[in-house]
Amino acid sequence: MEDKLQELADFLGEKIEQLNQISKSLNMSNKVSESIFSGKQCAIPMADVQHTEKRFYATDLADGSKKGDVRGAMIITKHTKWSTETDDWENPIYLPKEEFDKLISAWTYYRHELEGGAEAFKTP
Repeated sequence: MEDKLQELADFLGEKIEQLNQISKSLNMSNKVSESIFSGKQCAIPMADVQHTEKRFYATDLADGSKKGDVRGAMIITKHTKWSTETDDWENPIYLPKEEFDKLISAWTYYRHELEGGAEAFKTP
């Protein structure tokens, strides 16, 4: 009986060591260099961002904007609520296109750092 318990303990010890090596290779203790997007209009904690919804021009405009061009985006965070009365978001953050492009760039880099960057795709 003791031999079997020792064999099991050795087996589990090996598996724990393998898991430790995998977590090191995936850099499970990732730290991000920047976690708050500071734009012209507002500061957005990137961990709160759930998704974004682009908003488009409905008609052509005199400034050269065409129908279907992106005019900006609604940033949906964990604090945003859906209104069944208006069938839209109650309190999203709206950013114009230029600001939205900067947020997406910062947010994708944030997610890249958080999820381990290129290290996450290496095989252990």
